[in-house]
Amino acid sequence: MTAWELRVRYHECDPQGIAFNAGYFAWADMGSFEFWRAAFGGYQRVVDAGFENVVVAAEGSFRRPARFDDLLHATTEVSAIGRTSFALTTRFTRHGDEVASITVRYVFVGHDLDGSMPPSDEIAAALRRVAGDVTTD
Repeated sequence: MTAWELRVRYHECDPQGIAFNAGYFAWADMGSFEFWRAAFGGYQRVVDAGFENVVVAAEGSFRRPARFDDLLHATTEVSAIGRTSFALTTRFTRHGDEVASITVRYVFVGHDLDGSMPPSDEIAAALRRVAGDVTTD
């Protein structure tokens, strides 16, 4: 699991000062790069190994509004591992209360983006190492 913080910026809010729901998906994307940095030394190492990961599904759950200038604590962790895919869930909290969570499923593909493929043994081992008790699907 990786942990990081972000402050809700003015341009990420509606006229009432509440963070747009779509912004959470962009923040979850930031979390995926923080995850790869912690798990594998950065996403560029995945690319250098001959792989990309592309989004095939994303869903969000919104519990409380985040407002302009709120400081949110975010955690990103592996929530599922498949033969050619994995999912990351990013949770956003404020003062210990969950604000929202976003789960994104990715599929590994080669640089030609022509169909899914299993990751290299090195990448798969990095995913399993940080996933903990997550079961494979």
